[in-house]
Amino acid sequence: MPSLRWPGSGGHDYFVAVGRSAGKVSLYAVAVETWPEALEASSPTFRKRRTGKATFSFPTMDDELAAELEAFLARLYHSYRAHHSDSAST
Repeated sequence: MPSLRWPGSGGHDYFVAVGRSAGKVSLYAVAVETWPEALEASSPTFRKRRTGKATFSFPTMDDELAAELEAFLARLYHSYRAHHSDSAST
């Protein structure tokens, strides 16, 4: 499964992974477990796409949902990057 992770991180310390099936695309945003505040600014419609602790399901995608996903990932990545940047400097 394709994933985006910080260089040198291992295990489940990845930012996001993507899985595809015939009827949907699943986004595994494990970092949201550590930084749930990244989801706070998201709409109820976007939050309904959350199907597990860190899983979001997208059977369809329109421009509004794509923009909201982009904003959510930007907020989440900000925290993820800051954490790893701080860890690398110590």
